[in-house]
Amino acid sequence: MRILSILFVIFIFPQLCLAQSLSGDGISPVPVLDLQPAFPSPGETVKVSFGDYRAGTVGSEINWFYNGNLIPDAKNKREVAVTAPTVGNSALIKMVVSLNGLSETHSTLIKPVYLDIIIEPQTHVPEFYTGRALPSIGSQINATALLNDGKTLGNNYIYVWRINDDVYDGGGIRNQNTIQFPMPRGSNTTLSVQVSTYDGVTIARRTLFVPSVKPEIHYYEINPLYGIEAKAITSNFNLISNSATIRTEPYYLDSNVFNYPDILEWTINGQKVSPNASNPYEVTLKKTGDPGEAKLDVHVRSLTQLLQGAKGGITINI
Repeated sequence: MRILSILFVIFIFPQLCLAQSLSGDGISPVPVLDLQPAFPSPGETVKVSFGDYRAGTVGSEINWFYNGNLIPDAKNKREVAVTAPTVGNSALIKMVVSLNGLSETHSTLIKPVYLDIIIEPQTHVPEFYTGRALPSIGSQINATALLNDGKTLGNNYIYVWRINDDVYDGGGIRNQNTIQFPMPRGSNTTLSVQVSTYDGVTIARRTLFVPSVKPEIHYYEINPLYGIEAKAITSNFNLISNSATIRTEPYYLDSNVFNYPDILEWTINGQKVSPNASNPYEVTLKKTGDPGEAKLDVHVRSLTQLLQGAKGGITINI
């Protein structure tokens, strides 16, 4: 009799497991709704998948709901694509699994938080330049994380910044949504930030690719009446009058190097000449001797940051 009772229990156990798992018996792996991306931006397409590995739910009827409304083309699918709501709003994604008269419901809330990273390279560009400054290797960069979920959230969070594979300052930093770092070597740098509440709940992540450029030398004529000409001198400059003032602009040079260069040299045909006393980035040319050509060069550089420097020249037609 004891043997028969044991066999009976073994025979009916699979059916009990199926029924109890659908009602949440705590024995089978708990199914979850996975979001990809895990922290969507407002209006972004989000894939919601049913992470269920229980054999007992095979063949179940599946229905998906978006804020209580049935998603008709998602019937019996284990993954559905939805659109994240606008900033300040939320969307309740619900999935109902039914089998043999039993059902279970799983849900997740999509509440997007807008996270942006503002990049401010601390490099030199002239005042008349209408573009944005770009970072060069070794130049300083200011990065600021901005959060918004319908209202500005401020910086009362834990921020984990990563520059390529390195964690900034060794770990999470309270209330520090702004950092400064030198541009690493390479053509691109990966900058990411993860924002969490004080109790460890991550609310947003963002990753950017920051390109780097080399500093460039460009030359401009300064008109005595109208000031600096915004159009750069490409390769040749015709010295029509008896004299002309030329300014060089080292684009994308670190601002600190631009203000305090270790080397700033002007040469004409290889001979050093003195810049103007009012601005070391300007030189005044004067006609002397017979007509001909002269090579005007400038070299600006830091001696501590080897890649922070530029050199270039133009031909002066006298």
